[in-house]
Amino acid sequence: MGTLRNYSPDLVDVIFKGITITGFADGTFIEVEREVDTFTKKVGSLGDVARTKSLNKSGKITITVMDTHPVNDALATVISDDEQDGRSFGAFSMKDRSGTTQVRATEAWCMKVPKVTRAQATANVVYVFEAASIFIRHAGSVI
Repeated sequence: MGTLRNYSPDLVDVIFKGITITGFADGTFIEVEREVDTFTKKVGSLGDVARTKSLNKSGKITITVMDTHPVNDALATVISDDEQDGRSFGAFSMKDRSGTTQVRATEAWCMKVPKVTRAQATANVVYVFEAASIFIRHAGSVI
């Protein structure tokens, strides 16, 4: 018989430069991925295979929040400061307290000012961050 596991989105903690990011949109609200594959493969004429490890640990973080949430003001300030002085990069972390999944980057920055949309109903704001080196650990649920 299978084991029941639980997940709760309110147990996902996201922090960038000391700003706790909340106000997540419905659906997928965070995606994290490395820029390149960890290994590349080369196959010779006779079928010999060699693999090469990439030392590129850079990655992309995409966060989607509701356009009505005050976290947009805090992130807008960081983005504006970075455009002015180029020094508003900082630590990023995500931890899922439902289990042990976590993401860490010591040098992350927002790639650009997010697109503004207005419609009959509220919309979402999508922030895309880049990280010079990103640690990603997938894990199961513990609750």
